[in-house]
Formats: sequence, structure tokens, C-alpha cells
Amino acid sequence: MKNQRMSTKIAAAITLVIIICISLLYVIASNRMNAMMKQSELDHMEASLHAQTKLIEEYISHQEDLLTAFSKSPIVVDFLRNPEDAEKQKVAQEYTEQYYAGLSQWEGLYIGEWNTHVIAHSNPEVVGITTREGEGLKALQTAMESANGLYNAGIIVSPASSKLTLSMYCTVFDTDGETILGYVGGGPFADELKNLLDSLKESGADTASYSMINAQTGMYIFDNDASLMATEI
Repeated sequence: MKNQRMSTKIAAAITLVIIICISLLYVIASNRMNAMMKQSELDHMEASLHAQTKLIEEYISHQEDLLTAFSKSPIVVDFLRNPEDAEKQKVAQEYTEQYYAGLSQWEGLYIGEWNTHVIAHSNPEVVGITTREGEGLKALQTAMESANGLYNAGIIVSPASSKLTLSMYCTVFDTDGETILGYVGGGPFADELKNLLDSLKESGADTASYSMINAQTGMYIFDNDASLMATEI
């Protein structure tokens, strides 16, 4: 009986040790697995973010190039030298409409004097308006002068359409490269960029979502909840 009790105690002790060891192994393996899964998800998110960032950079660069090319047209430069010339206005207006027709999902395209008086526009009915005055005009002129070329104001809510648009302005210089003649402005609706970003979603990742925010202004740009777009975070 004494030996039997001893055997029972030894068996119980061994069983307890085995249970403890198995439990420890389970906890260690589980923690490692969770850590690996977490790191894998973080790596995946970082790769996804990199792809989205690259797409945004290439998209914006392409749109900026389109506006820059328009600003350097001899027709635009010649017209801004003589904005009162009716014949030059007609040629510039036709060129603006033709150039705009070749753009994808742009809200508008226009030529303006330095005081933001619009002298040619993709929408002829807008010709003649002045878009900025007072402090707003001074702020825009300062921003364009600082950019020394193309000034990208980012994605904003357009006062004309109340839609999110990429707002860009490009200073037009005379042949000396210093004398400011005026500027051109325009930009695409942001919907096209959002569609491109959405196209990066992987199949089967229906539960994945993202928000794009303006870190400087603290405003939503894109979000699955459309009511949040263009609102403060």
C-alpha cells in the first residue's frame, strides 16, 4: 500500500508537470503565433499604404503635368500679354475648350489675369468673373509666388460644384522667366482618385477599409462613410 501511494503521488506529480509544460508550450506557441500574425498584418498594411501612396503621387504628378503643359502653350502666353485683344481671346477660348475636352473628369480649366479675372474658361459662361478679392486674393498670389510655378492647394470642396476636387494653379511667366503675366487654374474631381484607390483592394478583402485625411487641416478627404468627407476629424 505504501508503494502504491508513492507510485500514485509520483504519477500525479509527473502528470502535473506534463500539464504545466504543455500549458506553457501552448501559451508560448500562441503568443508567437499571434505576434507573427500581427506582424504579417502590419507588413501587409504597410505594403498596401506604400502602393496607395505611390498611386496618389503618380496621379497628382500627372494632373500637375497637364496643367503645367497648358500654362506653357504659346497661345496662353500670347493672350496674357494682350488680354484685351478680342481675336486672341477667341483663339485662347477655343484652345481652352479643346484642351479641356481631352482631360478626364476635370471640373474646369481656365486662364486668369493676376488679379484672378477669368479671361478664358472651359465653360464660356464663367468668363469675366473675378474669383478672389482682398485677403483671399493676396493669399493666393503669395502661394503662387512661393511655389514659383505650379501651386497645388490639395483636395478641397469646390465652391463651384460643392464636390471634392484637386485644386491647382500655375503661374504664367513671360519669356524672361520672371515677369508674371497671369496664371491658369483647374483640376480634376477627386472621385477618379478614389476609384483608383478602391481598385487596389484585394479580392476577398471586403471587410478592409481605409480613410484618407489631410493631416494639416484635420479634415477627412475620403472615407467609407461619405457623410464624413470634407468634415473635421
